[in-house]
Amino acid sequence: MTLPLLAIVFAVLAAHAEAATPADAAAAAAAAAPPVVSTSWALWLLRFLLVSVLPLWLVYHLYVYPYFLHPLRNAPGPRSPWIYGTHAHVYTRERRMNDVLKEIVGNGLLTAETGDQHKRQRALIGPSFRIKHIAAMVPTFVRTGREFVASLSSRLAAAPVTESGHATLDIDVYKEASKVTLDIIGRAGFAYDFHAVASGDAVDGGGGGVGEGDILRNLVPGGRSVPTPAKAKYDRARALTRSIVKEILQSGYHRVDAGSDGKDLLSILIRANNESEERISQDELEGQILTFVGAGHETTSTSLTWTLLLLAQHRDVQTRLHAAITAALTSGAPLASNPDDPDLLTYDLIHAIPLLDAVCKESLRLYPPVPVNSRTAQCDDVIDGFIVPRGTAVFTPAVVLHRLPALWGQDAEAFVPERWLPGGGAGAGGGSGGAKEEAAEDPAEAVPAGAAVPKAFGAFMPFSLGPRNCIGARFATTELKVLVALLLLEFEFAEVPEFTFKKKLTLTWKPHPRLLLRVSRREPPRGSV
Repeated sequence: MTLPLLAIVFAVLAAHAEAATPADAAAAAAAAAPPVVSTSWALWLLRFLLVSVLPLWLVYHLYVYPYFLHPLRNAPGPRSPWIYGTHAHVYTRERRMNDVLKEIVGNGLLTAETGDQHKRQRALIGPSFRIKHIAAMVPTFVRTGREFVASLSSRLAAAPVTESGHATLDIDVYKEASKVTLDIIGRAGFAYDFHAVASGDAVDGGGGGVGEGDILRNLVPGGRSVPTPAKAKYDRARALTRSIVKEILQSGYHRVDAGSDGKDLLSILIRANNESEERISQDELEGQILTFVGAGHETTSTSLTWTLLLLAQHRDVQTRLHAAITAALTSGAPLASNPDDPDLLTYDLIHAIPLLDAVCKESLRLYPPVPVNSRTAQCDDVIDGFIVPRGTAVFTPAVVLHRLPALWGQDAEAFVPERWLPGGGAGAGGGSGGAKEEAAEDPAEAVPAGAAVPKAFGAFMPFSLGPRNCIGARFATTELKVLVALLLLEFEFAEVPEFTFKKKLTLTWKPHPRLLLRVSRREPPRGSV
């Protein structure tokens, strides 16, 4: 790729030499002394390269080569099963981005570089996320969710009463969602309490408040060594996070050594590691904790944020969903149960509410936690006759695939939970849509027969696909449903008039600078339903 750039430089320099005057040529020939490099000449050359050559180089690499010379310029787009299925071992995460993630979540499953390392870690961690283990964690989800509801209720009780006679409270929904999801991953993941809801402090899990500056600093060579206030803050947060992770891991070792049959993810993982012939190291175990905290907490908090926004924007759906949740719970566990009652909600019950499942899936479709996945070809490959050179970056934007009219119909941009229900919604489904029957052991992953959603592989990939998909997807969807159910039983959510925000992409998709929603007590209260 550098050859065209060199050709341009030499051509311009040659033309400049040919344009020299006879006087210049005579003066040069008459010079008998050894050549001396002129400072003015060096400055001129530098100016020339910056002003003339650099723009041409950028134009070539950004516009000419990709659109007119690249061997894949006419490719219709590689099929998802190739990149994320049969040839997933060829397409892995780009090294520099993987290094960025390692800075944040350590040497865990998310950043395992080789196929063998990833398979070994996944084989060991996978059993921790089986249905029986997730089901055993649901009471922890419920208890923590009830604490969050109680916290919002106390703040709402102290809020001023409006002209309508009801108290309302404007909350930064992402900030609040981050608190409860961090407490859940702490308790269900490691039997550790972050006390995020109780303290009321803003939190930002494993990444320590990672922003664009942190990502760019890690991508630019030498960027990690540049001392800045932002880097100092990042380093302090990173050091604090690592110390907490070591404390969590040591506590897990003590529980297992004491014979505890703890149902948290870490206890299950340590017991499995002790029994395995191919153990993972302590560094890798610390990486798994960071991955669970960073990736697990972050994705669920953003998903809860966008789901509540969609329900606030579609009050009719919110009303119907509240009715469906109430009906399901009154036919099962009593609504007025003690917060410590482990039978308040069950895994099967929370996944047996079709409209709740549809709302959560539709939210994940419109606002996938990670909007863009990227992979890099580790060797030359051929897809449908097109040569893919080694080092080619392949981007799969889930946010685009999830909104393609060709896949999802003319209402692809609209919030239509009914498309996930038997019979689908008006206009739901697209050219490759239609009824889809998916036999799934887990009701969290099942799609009802007759739902008008696309059959195409990759049409719906909020947690990625293939052997490197999100191992905690079942955990995240169950947690999301529990929190939505508990919140809607107590509160109504509405948009704040004239409030605006933007969507900001870092490692996930977040509202920027914040997202305010108006919360009010639902009438009649749930205990009298």
